[in-house]
Parts: sequence; structure tokens; C-alpha cells
Amino acid sequence: MNHNVPDASSWSAQMAAVSVQRDRASFVRIHDHFAPRLQRYLRNLGVAESIADALVHAAAAVRILSAMPLCSVSR
Repeated sequence: MNHNVPDASSWSAQMAAVSVQRDRASFVRIHDHFAPRLQRYLRNLGVAESIADALVHAAAAVRILSAMPLCSVSR
């Protein structure tokens, strides 16, 4: 067992911290751990490197943008 890699309950806690508290440090830990794995998975499926990279970054961008509060623009 690799003690440097968090277990499932730790990942769950990290994801809850992002979801409930908008914890940026937890988001970075999740992204840094899973982004390369997701990109490698996509590459193994035959997805072009540039497309795999764009998909991984788009997934992170969606999460970041969905966490932003909506603002109203007044004239």
C-alpha cells in the first residue's frame, strides 16, 4: 500500500470540502492527482494528445466556473 496516496475516504473528504466549502487547496490536490491519470486514460483510448489535454482542462474549468457565484449586471 502506498501511504503517499490518499484512500477513498480521504478523496471523499476532499471532494466534500470542494463542494461544501469551496476549498481551493482540496481542488488543487484533486486536480493534481487525477488530471494526469484522466489524460493518460484518454490517450490509451486513442484520443489525440491535444484533445485529451483540452478535455482535462475543460473539465477543471467547468468545475471552477460552476463554483463562481452568479453576478447581476446593472445598467
